[in-house]
Amino acid sequence: LCLFFMRQNKLNDLDSKEWLKFTKTWFVHHPKARKETDKLHPAKFPESLVEQFISFFTKRGETVLDPFLGTGSTLVACDETGRKGIGVELAEKYAVIARKRTKQRVIVGDSLKIDTLVHDTVDFVITSPPYGPMLNKKGLAQNKRKEEKLDTRYSDDALDLGNVADYGLFVDSLCTVFKKIKPLLREGKYLVIILQNYRDGKIYRPLAWDVARGLSQDYMLVGERIWCFHPETLIWTSEGVKQIQQIKINDLVLTHAGTFEPVKQKFKRDYSGPLFGITVRGLNRSVFCTPEHKILVIRRKFWKKSHCFERFKDVIKKKPQWVEAFDLKIGDLLLLPIPHVTPSSLRLNLSLYTSKKIWISDGFFSTLNKGGQTKLPLEIDITPDFCRLAGYYISEGHGSSRVALSISSYNKEIREDIIYCFNQVFPGIHIHETSKEVLCYSRLLSEIFANLFGSHAKGKKIPPLLLNTHLNNLAELLKGLWAGDGCISSQRAAYKTISPLLAHSLTFVLLRFKLIPNVQFQTDGIQLSFRGKSIEILAEILKTNGIKVLRKKYNNQTWRDALYFYLPIRKIEEKKYTGSVYNLMIEPHNTYVTYSFSSHNCQDDKTLYPYGMGNAYVPNVHHHICLILRK
Repeated sequence: LCLFFMRQNKLNDLDSKEWLKFTKTWFVHHPKARKETDKLHPAKFPESLVEQFISFFTKRGETVLDPFLGTGSTLVACDETGRKGIGVELAEKYAVIARKRTKQRVIVGDSLKIDTLVHDTVDFVITSPPYGPMLNKKGLAQNKRKEEKLDTRYSDDALDLGNVADYGLFVDSLCTVFKKIKPLLREGKYLVIILQNYRDGKIYRPLAWDVARGLSQDYMLVGERIWCFHPETLIWTSEGVKQIQQIKINDLVLTHAGTFEPVKQKFKRDYSGPLFGITVRGLNRSVFCTPEHKILVIRRKFWKKSHCFERFKDVIKKKPQWVEAFDLKIGDLLLLPIPHVTPSSLRLNLSLYTSKKIWISDGFFSTLNKGGQTKLPLEIDITPDFCRLAGYYISEGHGSSRVALSISSYNKEIREDIIYCFNQVFPGIHIHETSKEVLCYSRLLSEIFANLFGSHAKGKKIPPLLLNTHLNNLAELLKGLWAGDGCISSQRAAYKTISPLLAHSLTFVLLRFKLIPNVQFQTDGIQLSFRGKSIEILAEILKTNGIKVLRKKYNNQTWRDALYFYLPIRKIEEKKYTGSVYNLMIEPHNTYVTYSFSSHNCQDDKTLYPYGMGNAYVPNVHHHICLILRK
């Protein structure tokens, strides 16, 4: 016999299912249409929102206070949920509307003097305070309200916080009101402030976080609802992948729309709690994020009777949606955008990649040391021959400032092509061929290649300048790479490297060709492989003759269309984590792309700018941020 006991719920009257719904999901509200009298107020918030908070943080019969009442939404919500309500409102016209909507207690007065207006002890405080300078900003919404002859400001009263022009003074005044409320609030009870961050011209005003910071000595911020990633999470940028902790302001990162946009802000905070690791088929690398992080997904059904997932041709008819990480399921399709790159036509300045002292003359440069130094062109064009030479070097080359540049190959045709590329890009360079390699006797060029592409196998890479070049150049780069460490046949194509940097940058190049490799992280290296129709596409890029795939109808593990790759979730794991987590602010899309999927940093297409405030509980509700504080 097993007996189960549950601790008495002293916070609210909700059952376990209702409790979990509030704490584990984001709020999506579809409020009823506002009445004409309700529309008069320039910033009314819906009763449905208030009801959920009141129901969670109080029991029936307890008392709720709203120090910025407006037209009475909080008191109406109290009527609906069986709570006692008290509201303070500065503007008489809004107080009149509130009294018509409810019989609860409405006090007309200045909330900065709330300690003289309210003497009752309350069990919960919830409010949406004035937005100060934000509400007076000109815009489409304000113009529309003027056309409809509705209020565009709270009042003309000098005491109205909505008329405070100085942002710092406005924040201090708001904090003063809540500090004066503290003696009225029962010990251990909660205060909810619904705010909105905004832009003031070019200046970003993190109103929610500034208020939270101002109250940190008087209240304890509780809960956890900020979306963030593990510091080692890989993010696709215009320079390949970078760990999110290495991303800098103005770095160009890939968005869900396939474009590259600059990072406006980078956020770091301390976190202790669960992280969800998501692994997709194809790329096969776990990405860890906080449970509520939004990810672009198409839901996919699993048919138990036939023990298979819904077919892609049926799934693709559905619209993608942003889903929290904790709510994802095995088989769901995550969307990875195909990068849209504007090809770079920049020339390569070779002198930037040497540490030696150089002498420049007539567009050429050489070292200052005595001896038979080589003269190299100061700048070169990014041409197909140069890219093919780069591919040969990355796969089988070695270079440093102390030895000659060498590229190994036992294939005479390949050695001859390497020599051809050297002569086309660097005319007059001293080249020597043996039966197993091509040697270039220029330590200057050897150092330049080592700095551009890496010296040894573990450090090989494709530099950013090549990642963003024209596709015809990248095709030649792939030819050189595959000639060294790749293989291709009618049954299989693969490339293997022990350099993670090279594997990631090569994946980026393949994504540009609309090819998604099956990445296998093995003990002796990283392998990128293809099968089926992808082999023929790759063979066409490499101009490999005689490759004809007999079996094209494999059981596809990934799919694509003109805009996205669709990658099924293969594994979901959860782990406990204590440490720093990161998030990025990207405009205008408010999204960025991790190694495996598209991530959102906002809710309801409205930017959420998370900034670490201890353990702040900050769900972005109805385009707003709710700070939940405890006395």
